[in-house]
Amino acid sequence: MQTPPSIGHPPEQERGPQSAEERSLEFQKTGAEIPAVVYDAIVAAYAWILAMAWLDFGRSVEAAWLASVGIVIGIVFFGILFMLRHTNHTLVGARQRHLEEFLRSDIEIATGRLPGWEAYVQILTIPVCLALAATALGAIWLWEG
Repeated sequence: MQTPPSIGHPPEQERGPQSAEERSLEFQKTGAEIPAVVYDAIVAAYAWILAMAWLDFGRSVEAAWLASVGIVIGIVFFGILFMLRHTNHTLVGARQRHLEEFLRSDIEIATGRLPGWEAYVQILTIPVCLALAATALGAIWLWEG
């Protein structure tokens, strides 16, 4: 009985031969093509969301407790990602690209190549929109209350 291929990955005959070492190197270098500034912007947007949640809904003890739990979960979530990134020795030694270089170049994604500036916009769209929504909710909350 043959097992179906995993989602998002074509079967071996369509992918072509790839040694275990090539797959390992591909996995180890994931994330090195994106500058650290992009990751910093994502973390800043989510930190803004958590700060707005605390400021908006931290007026009562129960709401402050729930906002604190959300902040602790956010710290743990980003802390794990931070530790994984900084313990990957191939990423530590990899040359980091500057933001200008990233914006002018292309980046390889699952469906082909994408201009760097377009990838930057796609990466930051959701976190920035969520941060703006949290700010709008806070403004409405203050205005109504």
